[in-house]
Amino acid sequence: MMDNGKRGIAIVYMLLGGFGSSLSGLMDTGLNSHVSLPVLHIITIIAGSIFMIIMYAISTALIYIIGKLLKGVATYQGIFKGNSLAYISFTSLIPVMIIWMVLDPKGFFTSSVDMNPIITLAVPSS
Repeated sequence: MMDNGKRGIAIVYMLLGGFGSSLSGLMDTGLNSHVSLPVLHIITIIAGSIFMIIMYAISTALIYIIGKLLKGVATYQGIFKGNSLAYISFTSLIPVMIIWMVLDPKGFFTSSVDMNPIITLAVPSS
């Protein structure tokens, strides 16, 4: 993908990564009581994808500028393609999260599990 791939493939990876990242951000929010699942999916597809492309463009530009300051030889398009590979793991989570949202929305949107035990240990309750 890096050598022969087109920029379109990188954008598809970013769009899917943005959707998967947005879905993971919906966990434990309780939004299902306010918004229906199809609307949530549409919002996450649109907002997550747009946000991801903007953030990748900014991060790629920063990496490119720092690379040029340090006498690097990479191109903006090469860095852009390389950055798109970072969110492939989120694309594999999309089917699992959608199935979980549909089959058990209460379990997906509200969790009784403490997701951050380090804070619980650092700040004991009185």
